[in-house]
Amino acid sequence: GGQDGGIQPDVYSYTICMQAWCKAKEPQKAQNILELLCSQSVCDPGNERIKPNIISYHTVIRGWCSIGMVQKGEEIVRILERTDGSPRPDVAVYNCILYGYTQQLVHRRGERLVKRDDKESRKLVAKK
Repeated sequence: GGQDGGIQPDVYSYTICMQAWCKAKEPQKAQNILELLCSQSVCDPGNERIKPNIISYHTVIRGWCSIGMVQKGEEIVRILERTDGSPRPDVAVYNCILYGYTQQLVHRRGERLVKRDDKESRKLVAKK
């Protein structure tokens, strides 16, 4: 419990909040919580209760990918890969990044197809 006898939130409570922000298409707010937890657990290394786990990081990475900002998600992965003491990215994290880039590629191909189709339509109209 806390100093006043109340219950203190832990990493699971904070991760639920991060998930809610990501579902609301606000991954920056989720990342702000993640960064706060990181700084607090660094300042108080014995406080494992709030130290972000791989699910916390994956939540924010998935949030960025879900709004098409895969690069922001990948930045977090790179930080995890090079930071001692942080959770190692797992298959789910890498799959999230891969899926995000796949969606971007599909979207770009769709745009090109629509543009090409639009040009073809204009050519047909001009011939009439």
